[in-house]
Amino acid sequence: NSCSTGSVRLTDGLIPTEGTVEVCNDGAWTSACDYLWGHQEAFVVCRQLGLPATDAQPVYYYNSFGYGHGIPTLYDWRCIGNESSLNDCFKSSTSSCYTRSSYYSVYKISGVRCKGNIVPGNCSTGTMRLVGPNGPNKVEGRVEYCSNGVWGTVSRYGFDVRDAHVVCRRLGHQTPRALIFWNAYGQGFGPVVFHYLHCTGNEDRLEHCTYLSSPSFASHTTDVGVKCSERG
Repeated sequence: NSCSTGSVRLTDGLIPTEGTVEVCNDGAWTSACDYLWGHQEAFVVCRQLGLPATDAQPVYYYNSFGYGHGIPTLYDWRCIGNESSLNDCFKSSTSSCYTRSSYYSVYKISGVRCKGNIVPGNCSTGTMRLVGPNGPNKVEGRVEYCSNGVWGTVSRYGFDVRDAHVVCRRLGHQTPRALIFWNAYGQGFGPVVFHYLHCTGNEDRLEHCTYLSSPSFASHTTDVGVKCSERG
């Protein structure tokens, strides 16, 4: 099955929060090499999946969870540990697992154990919602966007009325009037999907605008909220 570049998943674990780490590259799943793999990389994988990063444990001993379902990754990953997604980490131009020998490409595949709960199929990528005082709705609340099956948020930095119009129209408001709120609906969870979003106002989806995707410096203290209504 095709996937979105930069997405991660865990496979072949006994529970959904552990398994072999697989990373999507150009629409295909690839296994992650465990050369130099450690706690910092595990922190980032769990965080990207919307799980607590502080309890993440790397697993890299002879494929504890199996050999993965994709081709060996083309990269060695090196993270600081505070990145929002694995794609934000440094990656080498070639992978030690891929170039060293067939032994490395088969046996040196990384895994992760995360804490918390993953709900498979929690949401469909591209879905949007507003989370207000009474829960998810389509009128007012913190702007949330589904990425990689996990709900994430939108940063207020760069966010203006043109971006808000795209949000409201995506939620079904045909001729929207939009108000923007900062820190009015609390902080969300998961990745900050869009940072420094810039829309013309004519787009039908946020991903068609320009933006920074889940930068390592993004924080939920900047989560933006919107209130939508129809023009009278």
